[in-house]
This record gives sequence, C-alpha cells and structure tokens, in this order.
Amino acid sequence: MRTFYLEIITPKSKIFSADIQQLTVPTMTGEITVLANHAPLITPLVMGEIRLLDNHNKQKLFSIGKGLLEVSKEKVVLLIESVLQGHEISLQKALAAKKRAVQLLKDPKLKGKQLLDTKTAFRRSLIDLKVARKQSGRRFQPQEQTLTNLSE
Repeated sequence: MRTFYLEIITPKSKIFSADIQQLTVPTMTGEITVLANHAPLITPLVMGEIRLLDNHNKQKLFSIGKGLLEVSKEKVVLLIESVLQGHEISLQKALAAKKRAVQLLKDPKLKGKQLLDTKTAFRRSLIDLKVARKQSGRRFQPQEQTLTNLSE
C-alpha cells in the first residue's frame, strides 16, 4: 500500500511524525479516512479517536481534543489542542475522570461555562475509555453512561 507523511502537532510539541498508510479522523460531519494521494483538504476536527495504520500494518490509536486537519500534496498535518496516545491512557484515570464528571453533572446548580466544561470532560473521559479499551484489547461497552442517559 502507498504511504504518506503525517505530523501530529499540539501547542506543546510534535507528538508523531512518520510515513503511514492510512489515517481516520473525526470531523464535524463524521469520520473521514485519508489515504496516499488524497485530494487537498482543510477541515476542523472534533473531539474523538484517531486511528492510523503505520508502514508495518500496525494500528495506532489516539484520543484527541479539537483541532484541524490539513491534507496537502507533500504531507498531512493534524494541529490538535490535546492528544493522548492509546498506550498513554490509564484506564483507571479515565474511569475516575468519568466518575467525577458524572457526579458534577448531577448538581442542578451547575450552569454556564462550568456545565459546558464538565460535559466536555465527560465526553473526553468516554473517548479516553474507548481508546484505552481498544488499545488493551477490551471492548467498549456502549450501554455505559452517556450524556443523554445521565438524567434517567
């Protein structure tokens, strides 16, 4: 399979750079997959999971915050506000973050920016859990709490 060069960059550092075969990213309209010779593209990324296939047919997983994807003839660049590689995510820490967010979301006094930040933390904990479980070979349980069923 043909390859292309990918860089994943955060405000703090370059997280990843290598030739890869395939990249799947979350956009505002759904996931897209980039292969070699993809048409030029610039699009916003939403919080979610990145999957890439390296030159050795090994899948790498990342949990990301919002960002931007730029596909050019020379390379693909992801500019992302925060990134965790799958192997860096602690299942216990992600579960604890989810639990904290669930408790905070039960507070009827939570409003405005605090409510938005807590919902964002909850979503991120679910993404981290999903990526950590995939990385460890465990399946994500979709019946777990979501923002919709928290009030049920």
